[in-house]
Amino acid sequence: MNRLGRGDGSTSLAFNMHLFRTLNISRLLQRSISNGDKRRQIRCEEMLRQIGSGEAIISVANSEPGADIRTSRSLAEKVEGVGF
Repeated sequence: MNRLGRGDGSTSLAFNMHLFRTLNISRLLQRSISNGDKRRQIRCEEMLRQIGSGEAIISVANSEPGADIRTSRSLAEKVEGVGF
């Protein structure tokens, strides 16, 4: 992020906003492999596969009143013919 931001701050901000969650899952996958945590490795691989194939969309709802990034209670519900 630092290097990207030095070249173009707005690109760095956009990258962070749109890809940060996926990057964290990828890093968690690498740690899981290094630590031999097969269960977490399988979960991360499946999540990344779903994101890459368009089966899953991830989001962070950290503007929820009284909550931070670890205590969010927001839930997306699918509405037939409309989306989420």
